[in-house]
Amino acid sequence: MYLISWLTHLGWLVIQLPESPNFKVRLSLDIKQGGGAKSQFYLLDIGSCWKNNGGPCDGDVLTDVTRYSEMIINPETPAWCSPTGLVNCPPYHITPDNKKIYRNDTANFPYSAYHFYCAPGNAQHLELPVSTCDPYSNPQAQEIVQLLPHPIWGDYGYPTKKGDGWVGDPRTWELDVGGLSSRLYFYQVNNWTILYYLESNESPRIIIYILSCDAGPRHHSCQKNMDLYWFWYWDICKRQRRSSRVDSQWLWCHSNRIRDRLHR
Repeated sequence: MYLISWLTHLGWLVIQLPESPNFKVRLSLDIKQGGGAKSQFYLLDIGSCWKNNGGPCDGDVLTDVTRYSEMIINPETPAWCSPTGLVNCPPYHITPDNKKIYRNDTANFPYSAYHFYCAPGNAQHLELPVSTCDPYSNPQAQEIVQLLPHPIWGDYGYPTKKGDGWVGDPRTWELDVGGLSSRLYFYQVNNWTILYYLESNESPRIIIYILSCDAGPRHHSCQKNMDLYWFWYWDICKRQRRSSRVDSQWLWCHSNRIRDRLHR
């Protein structure tokens, strides 16, 4: 379904899996033609896997959950999340300074920053109203957070308004993937990831390992329109660990240059 996939599909590129929040991606993208309203073009689709209790996936399809966060940059993709469509919103949004904004806070929740959220079907204590993810497209349960360009994502280097990076706006992006993923809601796990980010190394924590990075279009119906784009540079960065976070530094360590005309 996706045109470019790194880490797992091209596993030789990365010896050690990146982990949140110590992970950035740099990529250059020039979209020449959009594929229409039914094409979800992902600037980046991040995949990982852990159980609802925070444990690592072990191949048990009854308890494993694959988790995805996807930034959609096709400006024709609407926000299904809204004050009247809370079923399509995560229970709350987390700001860069770790403040929670609940979805029923109509004055402050950034509804237009979310296209859609669905919870894992094997979750036991879901907050209502809720949509559960399609149980048939994956051998195990899944959880999906789909994002749209919005000013709230600007602190992480993501697009801040519709049309950013779309047709006629080629860009090189530097995306703080780990920083963003540590602030997204995921079922039964988010409080732990905040602890991991805020507290010392001895604090209880769940480390989110990034298992896949995808970029490119996903079509949800048969149509004649095609996406046409150039994708010519990407780079993966992780933070080098030292004795303290203060003196740590970012290392761009898995770079590649691609010059090809891609279409789907």
